[in-house]
Amino acid sequence: MHRELDSVLYEAVVYSMDYSALRRNNRKWESEQMTISAVLEKFRSPNKVIIQIIRDTNGRSALLIQRKRGENTFILLSDFINRIKIKRSVELFQLIYSIWTSVNPNHIKTINRKLYKNIVTCISRALFGSFSQIGLDHDINLDFGSYKDLVFSQFYDSVFELVDNGARTGESGQYLSVAYRAQQAILNAPWLQNSRPEFKVIKDQRPTYHSWMLPFLTQGKSDNFAEEISMTLI
Repeated sequence: MHRELDSVLYEAVVYSMDYSALRRNNRKWESEQMTISAVLEKFRSPNKVIIQIIRDTNGRSALLIQRKRGENTFILLSDFINRIKIKRSVELFQLIYSIWTSVNPNHIKTINRKLYKNIVTCISRALFGSFSQIGLDHDINLDFGSYKDLVFSQFYDSVFELVDNGARTGESGQYLSVAYRAQQAILNAPWLQNSRPEFKVIKDQRPTYHSWMLPFLTQGKSDNFAEEISMTLI
């Protein structure tokens, strides 16, 4: 139960980020306003957003995200858990991980800002056509925070938000279709064909992977693959 709660709170923090419409225009998971009868859990996120798990007067459990500007976002807890299941499915993981290994074939622990901007620009153009450059730059600043580069766990969270915004419905097949379009856009990007992958050892205290990813990384893989993965854990 504690692990499930931790998962919900972690994903709620990501969802509460003040992203632009490039990642938050599609609000398919959000519900109508609810009348609260009980607060089951309350948490203040690092970005100073209040996250609560509540029960409404109809007996429904929901996530409530309260931002400083007075905006309240309700998501039925059952719907949010379904979103987490889609995000953490092996099929979606494989598509997003293939993007990471395509741009980072030497399995370096982090990627830099310039490369990351190329990636999200390419994916955004493939999924949405035209988009706001100001919004994209705003989102990138949120992704990096005080860091100069990103590890895969951060990369995955960010790319998923783009895929989530591009998926018209909450069906897992829709997410896989959108993620596949993103993957193909990267694989066919001219700048990728002309890039020169770096090779260096980076010491960084941040976890490279979320714990839920580890079974996907080792399942059915060779010893050499395990060695490559271990390099990114330095």
